Amino acid sequence: DYFPSIRPDIMIASSGATGNSFYFISKQSRYARTVWNDVLPTSPFISWMRFWRIMDIDYLVDDIFKKQFPLNTEALERSPIQYLVPLLDVETGNVRYVGKEEKPEPFALLRASKSMPFFYGKATKVLGKSYMDGGCAVTISDMVKCARTHGATRILVIDNRTQLDARKRTVVLLYAYTIASAFARSAMLQWIRHFNEPIDTRGTASLIICPQMKMFTATRDPKKIRALFQMG
Repeated sequence: DYFPSIRPDIMIASSGATGNSFYFISKQSRYARTVWNDVLPTSPFISWMRFWRIMDIDYLVDDIFKKQFPLNTEALERSPIQYLVPLLDVETGNVRYVGKEEKPEPFALLRASKSMPFFYGKATKVLGKSYMDGGCAVTISDMVKCARTHGATRILVIDNRTQLDARKRTVVLLYAYTIASAFARSAMLQWIRHFNEPIDTRGTASLIICPQMKMFTATRDPKKIRALFQMG
């Protein structure tokens, strides 16, 4: 909305940012604003009473992305902008960046990229393998490194992660030690160790936007969400 002339060659996004990126690539950015501000902070999506699935990613994908604010998958495919989405292989613990050239089913990719431990808690099949949100296994520096390996020299980083406070760390550790495979556990623990390290952008011309607001991952406070969205 603010910079309509910007057209990146490649976008790398994980977790909640994957939907934003797909809407941007398909020229539907207006949907991202409405979904974040008005749809997500509601009980059909977030409910602590629904403890087995606090965040209903199926509702988000099957109802929001497919019906209420339908992602234009044809425009996503036609766009010259390439995308890469990091996913965590639940069996091996390896991170795989799934790109457009592999022709993944877009909604399966969205579901997998948002399959957060604890809040959703189950894996999704993409290209024949089971994956979860790669955001719990890669750092921003990892994604910058991936962009460099794909030839990027000018990089815009939007670091919109929530803080890794004691509550969030506890959630990840509980999932890692009680449910995750040994390989996935190793990836999650490494992510925790490196989460707060400075973003490594060496070898690139980079701009880092880092909106900061103390907010829990599963907040339903629309005022906070709108304020954070306005920050970038």
